[in-house]
Amino acid sequence: MSYRGLNVAAKLGIGKELALQYAARGARLLLIARREALLQKLTVECLIHPLCSQARFLAADITIENEVHKAAQMAREVLGGCDTVVINAGIISVLTFEDVCKLDENETADGETGEKTTTTPTTTTEMTTRLAQIVEQMFRVNVVAPIMIAKYFRTMAVESKGKFVVVSSVAGTMAAPTRSLYAATKHALNGFFNSFRIEVARQGVAVCICLPGSVATDLRASAVDASSTTTTTAAAAASSYATNASVSSASEGSKLSASDCARRIIHASDLRARETYMPSKYRLAFLLHCFFPSFIDTLAAKKYGF
Repeated sequence: MSYRGLNVAAKLGIGKELALQYAARGARLLLIARREALLQKLTVECLIHPLCSQARFLAADITIENEVHKAAQMAREVLGGCDTVVINAGIISVLTFEDVCKLDENETADGETGEKTTTTPTTTTEMTTRLAQIVEQMFRVNVVAPIMIAKYFRTMAVESKGKFVVVSSVAGTMAAPTRSLYAATKHALNGFFNSFRIEVARQGVAVCICLPGSVATDLRASAVDASSTTTTTAAAAASSYATNASVSSASEGSKLSASDCARRIIHASDLRARETYMPSKYRLAFLLHCFFPSFIDTLAAKKYGF
């Protein structure tokens, strides 16, 4: 293959598999992520494939607009443009909204009453609460960064009549407990790229939104609300969700592997598909959700142990 591709967030999991599979097909690649050591190692792995003639990397923080601009300049200089822009960046939250709010509670008892106090911003312009920080971080990574990528790579996509491949989530089309904040960002992401698709279609640019369900990666382990700053109560709640969900769901074996997910994403990209659910059973679930939303809500509650 002779096409030129940008792979954003290409360090681990789905992103890594996408890079390796595209390399095996002969794509010329520019890999973007924050961790330089992992990117360097992945670039070497890509170049091992005999069909991969070119693979370069750029360690960058895509939440900084100037670094996205630099990535676009590098794609122009190194690849001569870009035919396929794969946006795989994303972070997740795994607590209920109630438990995220509890992260702001002062767990120290207030005198003899044992009353808890809650941290609140001191002015209308400050965003000091843990909830506000989590919301801002998630929207910055999951929504604002992809929009900035669209801004700086749109011209190259128009020139090549190429495509944007957006790795979103089933959470962007259907609700699930413990995914309220994550779902909010994915609905926003889908909303932008569904509208963007209509705007650039007349210029020959395709937008493919990929909607995977559960994938066997370490995404949940790095959840923004499961860090060292999470309270004991919230951490226990997260553990409880995981335990209940493991009992009610089929098994870990029902998750897609990162390799299989990447293969499906590339296939959808080749077809310039409008959107694709992974696995396809989620498309049926979405159709049922349109007509019987309460039924699908019940299934979601059962799956997550609620």
